[in-house]
Amino acid sequence: MRLDLRKAISAMNKISVVVIAKNEEKNIKDCLNSVGWADQKIVVIDSSSEDKTENIARKFADSVYVRMWEGYGGQKNFGIEKAKNEWIFNLDADERVSSELSYEIQTTLKESPEVDGYYIPFKNYIGNRWLKHGGLYPDYHLRLFRKRCGVFEGRYGGKVHEQVHLKKVGYLKGSVEHYTYKNLGDYLAKVRKYATLEAEDSIAKKDVLKWKETIKPVLRFLKIYFFQRGFLDGWFGFINALMLSYYLTYKLYKIKKIKQK
Repeated sequence: MRLDLRKAISAMNKISVVVIAKNEEKNIKDCLNSVGWADQKIVVIDSSSEDKTENIARKFADSVYVRMWEGYGGQKNFGIEKAKNEWIFNLDADERVSSELSYEIQTTLKESPEVDGYYIPFKNYIGNRWLKHGGLYPDYHLRLFRKRCGVFEGRYGGKVHEQVHLKKVGYLKGSVEHYTYKNLGDYLAKVRKYATLEAEDSIAKKDVLKWKETIKPVLRFLKIYFFQRGFLDGWFGFINALMLSYYLTYKLYKIKKIKQK
């Protein structure tokens, strides 16, 4: 009993970083270096990775696990189970923690906050171009939370768009730099990947498609490019609005294609 109490006290206000990765040899080192100050660094690698992600991760992380893919939420929750500390900071391999956010997290947690988690603003990049408009900034995500309070669940019970849901939350000012897409080809590939996953979720839940779904791509483009001022990001802003509209179009295409099988 005393030993358990000592462990609980020692884990208070300490942080475990959980990263999931697949074929991320070009990103994993920079990701882990940006959280070198963390008390524990855990990397969960998809067993189908074919590059040097695992070898690189073992040089910079405290623990590395290779396991079968169980969806984004499943992989992240496995990492959380392996965490030793009270606070979980979830990152993807293509994300970096800014120096401002690093300092803010460390100083905030030392004060024993009364909230259960924090929303963090994200800066999203295409290549090295930061998109400041089109609804992409501050783009808050709940990524820092107490281990006992949160697990990742797919949106509406699905296997994609995993989220943590908490009631007592706060907001941080420092940002995570998200190098979302290496180039336009990478952007297109990821749009199709996530749209396909969402289409499969929709089929599994037996969602009924309404006629409004057919006009949503156009409405999304108008919202992002004009109302959220994506045009201020120039050519990149146009491409972003076009891609996010195409996401909905491709999702509908995949739903129809899957149903025809």
